[in-house]
Formats: sequence, structure tokens, C-alpha cells
Amino acid sequence: MLAKSDLLLTLDLISKCLEIRSQENLKELKDTLSKELGISSMVAGRVCRYTKVETGYFFGISEEWSRLYIENNYSMVDPVFNLSIRSSVPFLWATAYSRAGHNSNEFIQRARDFSLMEGICYAPKDYSMVADTTVVSLGNGKTPLDRMQVEIIKHLIPHIAETLMRPSLWNNPRLTPKEIEVIKWCAHGKSYWEISLVMSISERTVKFHMNNIFKKLDVLNKAQAVARCMSLGYV
Repeated sequence: MLAKSDLLLTLDLISKCLEIRSQENLKELKDTLSKELGISSMVAGRVCRYTKVETGYFFGISEEWSRLYIENNYSMVDPVFNLSIRSSVPFLWATAYSRAGHNSNEFIQRARDFSLMEGICYAPKDYSMVADTTVVSLGNGKTPLDRMQVEIIKHLIPHIAETLMRPSLWNNPRLTPKEIEVIKWCAHGKSYWEISLVMSISERTVKFHMNNIFKKLDVLNKAQAVARCMSLGYV
């Protein structure tokens, strides 16, 4: 149970989460967590469960590690990230590392080199209304989190995860009104030919709009485009 002062701090931090509207606000929250709780790093990520597109912010983590993580596709062998997909509650990094298979040994060693061994992670599991899920991971360097840190973070981290669903944080690609109309008809199961009739444009023009959507969203086909647009709120 939290002491009164710790409870007041938790409520203040939750209030700051409600004010987050930009990447800069997210960084300010991380700086506050560093000051108040000693947290050294924060990873705020978002994954589309249909297209598997991953985006994220790294705060308090060296650019070299961020580069290595992306270039080596470390999310495939990161025990913390992979346990977050299966766990419905916040968990300690140490728990994930202790359950890791041999294919994660190199990753864990590299994480140790960058002092990324202790922390807590959470990914919400309510997929009923959204196509994306969010992941929040707060690091404490090589020092295990104490009881007070764990209790406060367990109360706070779901609110951080919720803020990551806000489109303003991710600089999402902007679709034109025509592109939005086309993708909405695709979501209703219409073929390119049917869309051309509904919109009174040529089938070639429909395909032109779809190709632009594919490029903007970095997807390969109509199904992925529809899923991604659903996650971004266009559909």
C-alpha cells in the first residue's frame, strides 16, 4: 500500500499523462519520472496487430542502441517485448529475461552492455475497439526497482499506454479526402470497379488513389491498407 506522499505523487503523474498531446510532452513525462522515481529510460511503442508495423520512441537510451534495435529487428528476440504481447499485467524485465530462450542470449548480453537490465513493462490487451496495441517499458539501469517504484509504476503505466493511442503522438501519414473515401469503400468490401461507379471516377483513378495509400502507409495490399486505416481512425 502506498504512503500518502507516494499516492499524491502517483495522482500527480497520472494527471500529467492526461495532458500528453505530443512527443515533447511524452519526453517531459520521462524527465519527470527520472526526477521523481529515478527512472533512467522509457520506450513508448505502438504495433499494428494486422500489419505488424512497429513505431516507437526511445527516451534516455543511447542512439546506438536504438539503431541496433531497429537494424537487427531485435523485437523478434527481445524477451521483454515478447512477454508484453502475452502478459495482461505489468511485469518486471527480470521476469522476462529469466524465461528467455537461447535465441535471446546475444540480445540480453547486448542489453547488459547498455545497462538495460532492470525495469517494468506493460502492454494493454483490450483489442476490441482498436487495431493497434501499445507497449510501455520503463528502465532503471542495472538497479532493481524497489517496492515503492514498482507500486507507483503499476498504477501509472496503464495511463501512459492509453496516451499512446492518440494519433497526434505518431505523425501519422495524412490521406486526402478522395483517398479516405476510397479506403472507406474498400473497408465495406467494394471492388475497385464498384468504387469507381459509386464515386463516378474511372477504375484507373481508384487504383491510382490506392497506390498512393499503399505508399503513404507502407503496406503491400488492400487488406493491410484497410487494417492500417482502421488503426489510424480513417475508417
